[in-house]
Order: sequence, then C-alpha cells, then structure tokens
Amino acid sequence: MEPSIIIQPDGTRRLVEPQDDESFDLEELQAIVGGYIQLVTTLDDRYMICDEDGLSKQLPVNDLASIYAGQVIVGTVLICDKNLLT
Repeated sequence: MEPSIIIQPDGTRRLVEPQDDESFDLEELQAIVGGYIQLVTTLDDRYMICDEDGLSKQLPVNDLASIYAGQVIVGTVLICDKNLLT
C-alpha cells in the first residue's frame, strides 16, 4: 500500500495517516482540504480528495496534484489508496 500524502499548492508534501489508523472519515477529509470534498481518481488508480468548491473559491492551482490527476486541480489535496476511505 502506498503512503497517504497531503500536497499543498506550493508543492509542500506531508505523509499522513488516518486518525484511527484504519480509514479517513469525512471530518478528517474536510479538514484537510478546507471544505466539501470531491473525489478524483489519479492516473495510478488511487483517490485524490480535493475541495469541491476550489475553483469558485479561486484557490491556487496545485501543479503537482494536477500531474497526478491528469487535469487541473486547485487547493490542498490528499492522495490515498481507495481502501482508506470510509
């Protein structure tokens, strides 16, 4: 299993684990991205969780996350294996 990673728009990355060591819950995901969540499947078949309203909030483009997703992504994101979401 790949490690879960938070990627900031400035390229800063940080490894993270679910609070209960099993799976991320909705509150954790919303706290990480700063709003309602949207799931995007990455090019390597993992989940990227981003702010659903990121474009309307005019969040900065996250270049690294955009590469993983193959599309423009804004704001802070979490990338994790699919089995880590409740």
